[in-house]
Amino acid sequence: MTVVLDSRWPRERLARVGRDISFSWLTLNGLPVPDRVYFDRESANAARRVEDPRSKYMMAPTWLGVYQRTWSGGWSAVAIDVQSCHLEARQRPSGLKPFWQAPGSFMDFTPLGVFCHEVGHHVDYVLHPKAYSRQNGFQDVVDNEDEVSSVEHNVLESFAEAIRLFITNPDLLRQGRPDRYEYLTKGMGLKALHDQSWRTVLRNAGKRVVSAAEGWLAS
Repeated sequence: MTVVLDSRWPRERLARVGRDISFSWLTLNGLPVPDRVYFDRESANAARRVEDPRSKYMMAPTWLGVYQRTWSGGWSAVAIDVQSCHLEARQRPSGLKPFWQAPGSFMDFTPLGVFCHEVGHHVDYVLHPKAYSRQNGFQDVVDNEDEVSSVEHNVLESFAEAIRLFITNPDLLRQGRPDRYEYLTKGMGLKALHDQSWRTVLRNAGKRVVSAAEGWLAS
């Protein structure tokens, strides 16, 4: 399978590609796909209220995406707010150091990256009802290796980010965070969707994104 990503694609295409490659990866690894997919906040929240009228939302106002776990008699869902996800390569978040991001890079807040991140949460809970990452030594990996990205606030987010990069750019994860890569491949027996070099995946991302990835690899 050939995967070359491009941040110049419209948001809607990035979301669809994120869905398609992550679902192909789930199928390759014998894992179920989520029961439902939502690409806007309003539809996700409305669906959640149908199941539980007491709920205000599935996706909080400030979230880019969410994974809805299956409950008794219910369904699982990946939901992202496509229009809230970021396309710009240069990100300047308030209170944080600016960074470069792109689909398939170590930092990826595009619709594609956000979707694949939420699929990471899906995998975590499909494999264990209380989260696989909390039960099987992944915390040791996190404690002894630098993070993939700045959103790793806990072991659940670290696992989702590792899965996200493993889906989109496994060679970048292999070279940059080898302990995570080994945990997913040798520890969990997961297969990569493709074997392209990380530079091939990012060849449309621009020189500064590639330079940022080089710096991340060297860190």
